[in-house]
Amino acid sequence: MKRSLTDTLRDIFRRAAASHKAGGFRGARAQYSAIDRDAKLRSQLTVETKGEDWQLRGYRRVQMLALMRDNFRNAPEARALVEQRALNIVGPCGGTLQLTTSDEAFNAAASAVFASWARRAEFTQGLPLNEALRRIQISLDIGGDCVVIVDTPDRASGAEAPFTGSGRIRVFDADEIGPLSESDFAPLKASGLSQSEGLIYDAFGRHVGVIVSTTERGKSVFRKDASMVLLRDPDSPIPSNWTYLQSGWRCNQGRGVTPFATIAATLSQIESITQSETAAAHLNSQMLGSYVRTDDRRRDEEEALPDNFRPIEVTESGTAIDETGETVPSEELEDALLTDEALAEEAKPEFPDELMRANGVFWDVLPEGWEGKLYDTKRPNANVAAFIDFLTGRAAAALSVGKQYITCDPQQSYSAFRGSQVLTWPSFLKGQKDLERNLCDWLARVVLGEAMLAGILRPPAVGNDLGASLFWSWPKMAEANALDAANVEKTRLSTGSLTYREMFGPSWRERLAEIADEVEASRALGIAHPMTVTVAGAVVPAPNDKGNPDE
Repeated sequence: MKRSLTDTLRDIFRRAAASHKAGGFRGARAQYSAIDRDAKLRSQLTVETKGEDWQLRGYRRVQMLALMRDNFRNAPEARALVEQRALNIVGPCGGTLQLTTSDEAFNAAASAVFASWARRAEFTQGLPLNEALRRIQISLDIGGDCVVIVDTPDRASGAEAPFTGSGRIRVFDADEIGPLSESDFAPLKASGLSQSEGLIYDAFGRHVGVIVSTTERGKSVFRKDASMVLLRDPDSPIPSNWTYLQSGWRCNQGRGVTPFATIAATLSQIESITQSETAAAHLNSQMLGSYVRTDDRRRDEEEALPDNFRPIEVTESGTAIDETGETVPSEELEDALLTDEALAEEAKPEFPDELMRANGVFWDVLPEGWEGKLYDTKRPNANVAAFIDFLTGRAAAALSVGKQYITCDPQQSYSAFRGSQVLTWPSFLKGQKDLERNLCDWLARVVLGEAMLAGILRPPAVGNDLGASLFWSWPKMAEANALDAANVEKTRLSTGSLTYREMFGPSWRERLAEIADEVEASRALGIAHPMTVTVAGAVVPAPNDKGNPDE
């Protein structure tokens, strides 16, 4: 009797549990699907008995990062997807800070201080904050996690500045995070701390530290004298001068894992298929066909020999004898002897293909007895475009992104493209909120806090919470039809389902004042401002205009 899938799975888990109870599982298999070359292991069900870090440890994590970086460098689809995520999450101008405390003077001064710092925010190259945020987003997508440090003293722990005290940010990628040897970590272990793949935990299992190094990148174990151990107090209200960012999916995950791990193999295969088809197209463009004989002439060895051919053997003494052992007279030797050179010359084709190609002569001048035959290559494959489109769709869907963000070509109707945008943008909004909550809010608190300590910025008025008054500007979903979108906004404003605060953010009052100023300036110059003109073309009078005095 055929067994059901439920019964089969039940048996699998029963055997797995029995094996684990008997000690059959010494630990979860330290393999990861995207870099697992064995298809049998890839589809194997395993019971995880340790943390997520055990699944992707040390060198395996470096392999995963190398695979993703290779995709990013060489596969157009991977690069497009990573770049599009960074551009839509951060944007070319995103990451601008506004404050919403009741102290307007402090808001303006704090925004100016942060904007001045943001112009050269990055430590290594002096990049602006916006560019640094895009690179951090790419680092998270490719590597799964990273560490960001502000080059200032750690006010929470009293540690000195890790670099020069410049106040700029330094980023450590996934392969620059790693553990110390057991002997080097022993002093920290004695104080109740533990380490796992470069992250440090306290006795309660809280993440309280990280080990980073640039010179040790890619190694399974870092040397203590070439690494920095960064610690923080999770209960302190004072922000530490470093933060750890990760792409996670479990509450107790440990190190982050890039979401691109799901599609790493697919992206590599798309590039491999594309390269193979491109190479085939290049070859086929040069090999259109071949030349073939149409008569009955053959190049067999027997027909190539002359009628008077006599096999002759020359002895060591120089005497020529034939196959019967008789001596061949010298006068007959010249006609009877066929040398190797003569045979090779006789075997050459009368119409060499290389000669014709070299002279640019093709089928229209073929000599008698020859014809051209076209190759039927079937390459590039006529179905390869549809198949690659199918694969790119799967790759994009793994990140909740429409495939037009890989191809940068909608190739859909307006409704379909718009629907794909609507489905995609929640993932971009999530990326924006992740950066805002986990990085930018912390960054603003550290930078503005240092400015207050240095006397550059006065604290806000009493009763204002700096952390609750931070507002960040990010890109919004682009409209495929700007006119329709403007009409929708107008209708929503008139019905109260949209407010100017939602449209313009905390600076909505300033925006309205700016618009009012432009309207008044236009009226003073005798110019009709577009906002004062109705659809029919009539000019709306000013509120204090009493109309035509002649009426």
